[in-house]
Amino acid sequence: MTRPQFFHVDTFAREVSSLASPKKQSWTVTDIVGEAIRDAQHCRHVSNAEIPEVMSGQPLDELPLRLERLLSDARRTIKDKNGITKTKSIRRDAHVLLAAVYSFPDDKPLTDKGQRDAFFKDCIKFHASKFGEVDSAVLHIDEGYYHIHVFTISVNVRRVHPGYHVNKNGEFVRAGNRAYKKAMSKLQDEFYQSVAIHHGMDRTGPKRERLSRSLYKKAQEDSDAAHLQWEAEQKRKREQKLSERERHYFEEMRLFEESRRLMQEEINYLTTMIGSLKEAEAEIYELRYELAIKNALIGGMTTEDDDPDSPTL
Repeated sequence: MTRPQFFHVDTFAREVSSLASPKKQSWTVTDIVGEAIRDAQHCRHVSNAEIPEVMSGQPLDELPLRLERLLSDARRTIKDKNGITKTKSIRRDAHVLLAAVYSFPDDKPLTDKGQRDAFFKDCIKFHASKFGEVDSAVLHIDEGYYHIHVFTISVNVRRVHPGYHVNKNGEFVRAGNRAYKKAMSKLQDEFYQSVAIHHGMDRTGPKRERLSRSLYKKAQEDSDAAHLQWEAEQKRKREQKLSERERHYFEEMRLFEESRRLMQEEINYLTTMIGSLKEAEAEIYELRYELAIKNALIGGMTTEDDDPDSPTL
């Protein structure tokens, strides 16, 4: 069974450029963020939309506000040819949002949550290393496969997109078709080497890679071996963590039993002391009783000696 990687990245502006072809559908920052946060107007393709889970960064619904603050701070003061000072803002059609999608290849009922989250965590690290700081990353669980949307914002995100280059006017424009495909293929290779291969995934699906049966079988065996190695490492880490938890548990139980033993000894000591005190109290009571009787007898004898009518022997 093949497990091909899926990773896609693109850039977007706040408004569609007037130079954009009307035949090609263009998306804006509002469209992309709206679809990701499952806004009803932008996710009609999802029958049972669910609120996405934030995997990294800040709340996605606040991204447009953070972007506007960033672009407002990026305004710069210039002088025109007549020497007049003006404030130049970032163009509305400038590409300021870079959005990437990373998908987990297993069917949802067969997906192991630990493996899925570990893969997405590595995807976010890869994204940050290639495109810059992650503003927000969210997990979608309401479509056929688990996938995350990861976003980066800046005054010009095409600077970090490998499919764009600087033209003679100093503008970042899309490379020619052949150069663009070559750059994006290289990016996919980098993602495979950095992330996908460590999670037992294939660089491409079997229908796209034209290999002989023997070569394809070998490539699949290599991929399976890499996945088994990754699973073995994950199992070792889980067992190590479980072993540490067991040691911690038994140490806690030992300390608890020791505390209970000491407490029982203290209770036994106090019980013995209470018994001794009760015995002493009983003895004191008997002594007082005997003393009271003696005092009564002595008192009676004294009374008879002092009586003038008592007979004299």
